[in-house]
Amino acid sequence: MIYGLLAVGVIFGVFAVAVWFKGEKEARKLTSAAKSIDSAIAEIESA
Repeated sequence: MIYGLLAVGVIFGVFAVAVWFKGEKEARKLTSAAKSIDSAIAEIESA
């Protein structure tokens, strides 16, 4: 549970930084990558 909350925080942080530096298109790519990382973490936690 704690790791899930941290992952969500990281996703929002990555999104904010990406929007700030590179704009929306790049941010969408990064958030999709972050979501796949988050789902991988969720699978590890449930295992």
